Amino acid sequence: MILSSVTITDERKKEMAFSQPYYAAGQMIVVPADNTTIKGPNDLKGKTVAVQIDTTGQEAAEKIGGLEIRKFDGGAETMLAVEQGKVNAGVIDAMVALDFVKNHPKVKVADKKPFTSEDLGAAFRKDCEDLVKAFDDFINAAKKDGTYDKILQKWGM
Repeated sequence: MILSSVTITDERKKEMAFSQPYYAAGQMIVVPADNTTIKGPNDLKGKTVAVQIDTTGQEAAEKIGGLEIRKFDGGAETMLAVEQGKVNAGVIDAMVALDFVKNHPKVKVADKKPFTSEDLGAAFRKDCEDLVKAFDDFINAAKKDGTYDKILQKWGM
């Protein structure tokens, strides 16, 4: 099982089986704290933008078009490129963005609302239907007894 902010996409469904969505996420733009001009995706045109390679953040940046994309191996490297002034902005998963800006005062999110909508799910090998069902049953039970909401509240999601 992969349980690390895996966005459910049609392309990925060809390779893996997914649980029901357990979290609604999306992409956010991270900018230097003193930036006042980048507020949304259209403001990235003509700018240099950091993304984590082969992620939905990269896909979202590519869909905007008209910008230079610099690809990094990990989320931390992507955000550090923004913090260090190597790029004008970064496009990354909302949870990563919000967590990073909490501890890095030199950066902020351009908008507190993600500019994309993505469902996260647990990913499994295609032949693991029994594990998918077990995970879905777990999520359903956690939602029914209130554990799911407590987890979201505790971790600020």
